[in-house]
Amino acid sequence: MADYLLYSEPHSTSDLLRRWPRAQGKEKAALRALISRMVHIFEDDAISSRMIEATKLSSAVDPDGYHVLLRNFANEVIKGRADKTVIDPKVLRCFACIIRQASDASHVGPVAVLAPVLRSLTARLDDAKENSQPETQHQLVYTLSVILDAMGDIGISGISRENIHEPLRQSLKELQDTKEPRLAQSASYAYQALLGISNDESTAAAVWRHASDIIIPLAKIAGAVPNFDPSRFVDVTPQVM
Repeated sequence: MADYLLYSEPHSTSDLLRRWPRAQGKEKAALRALISRMVHIFEDDAISSRMIEATKLSSAVDPDGYHVLLRNFANEVIKGRADKTVIDPKVLRCFACIIRQASDASHVGPVAVLAPVLRSLTARLDDAKENSQPETQHQLVYTLSVILDAMGDIGISGISRENIHEPLRQSLKELQDTKEPRLAQSASYAYQALLGISNDESTAAAVWRHASDIIIPLAKIAGAVPNFDPSRFVDVTPQVM
């Protein structure tokens, strides 16, 4: 750290990030060491008390540091659901910013890091619905749409259809029909953002899952043909559509 003393230490995170792109040689190494130390401070402390600084720093960290910040934010989102603690919407917005700092999905790493977050937010949505808390629902859905947008933009895929994708889709679909206009609009946006993230179901598996929805009505049509029963055609047509 002797070389570090040759350079003035940044006075703030903003000052550090201002100097980071232009730094070279020993100054770059000194700033990199400082960034690494800051990441470990964020790892030890509650991220909620330093979320703005941590979010800003995510643009300059190395892959290991990025994963530390991402994981810490994910843990912050997940914790508190068991004791019904209301999550700070700023945490979710910062989490979305952290996701957007990734160049692509491979930068984020395994989708398992994000999966518990989506499960937790789905459970929080269901809790708010059961407790008739439309304002809480709106805040959750709005910030959830920001997270889903970020995930879609960097190409996140492979979310479990059965455990995550489908339960969240159903929750958002129900909220689209609510009588509260802001909530319905936010739910519609989040719903479309979710559809832009592919799940882990293969095309073949999806075809087989929906096969019965097509085969049964078509079988009824086939049965109506020999007897030429127009009423049966009328009954079956909506099912086929």
